[in-house]
Amino acid sequence: MEEVWVPDLYFVNEKKASFHKVTVPNKLMHIYPDGRTQYSIRISETLKCNMDLRKYPLDSQTCSMIMESCKIIYDRISC
Repeated sequence: MEEVWVPDLYFVNEKKASFHKVTVPNKLMHIYPDGRTQYSIRISETLKCNMDLRKYPLDSQTCSMIMESCKIIYDRISC
């Protein structure tokens, strides 16, 4: 799994993050017969979000998880 490329993603609106400490490696990769792959890693995040509290306590809020890549090379990735 160390030789498989994975994107270097980060959360733009992150305030705090920590990887889960478990007794086995915190990475999981599935390779499907059709060639698709799925890579998973467990992480806990505290995100910052803008709140509109004008209708409080009858309000509802939506907080997005905004992910980007630090060093993505677009011409080498096909979607």
